[in-house]
Amino acid sequence: MKILIADDEAPAREELQYLLQEMLPQADYRQATDGEEALACLREDEYDAVFLDIQMPGKNGLEVANKLLEHQNPPRIVFATAYSEHAVEAFRLSALDYLVKPIREDRLAQTVDKLQEKCDQRDGFQKLLWSRKENKLWVEASEERWVLLDYSDILYIQAQDKKVYAVANGYQPLRIRRTLKELEEVMAPQGFLRVHKG
Repeated sequence: MKILIADDEAPAREELQYLLQEMLPQADYRQATDGEEALACLREDEYDAVFLDIQMPGKNGLEVANKLLEHQNPPRIVFATAYSEHAVEAFRLSALDYLVKPIREDRLAQTVDKLQEKCDQRDGFQKLLWSRKENKLWVEASEERWVLLDYSDILYIQAQDKKVYAVANGYQPLRIRRTLKELEEVMAPQGFLRVHKG
């Protein structure tokens, strides 16, 4: 699990990460000092969850969450803030949870339980997609529509902006939620060859 913590106050970031590491020691953590840095991190890599303060310099936490809704696969959003009055707006932005500082350990544990449940559901779905029919590949045609694509229909597969896409006749580029290395191992015996972009 990859977790991003965005807060302009270093002690608050460190305290939250310390508490989370007690509950999720296997997770990878990264910190951002404001909304702009958080968005930069989220453009560079995919995260399972982002813990957002609301009052931050530049873009505030609500603005960051609103931008995340534009992503095909947004992380789970948890607000961690000293202000309780933004809760309605936060849940309108599909927040998984809303924590009010100072954050109690038992309250954070409830959030972590929700987060693990959502990640387990997604991982189970991904495993199901990967284990389906031979010589076919589940690809994402849109946010809510998946297509079972025959290998013979695939012209090529490419990595772009840290995401992987299949290009096939009759379709816009189709998102594949696997790495090129994973695809190479499975598809090489079926005649697919990995080459350099050049």
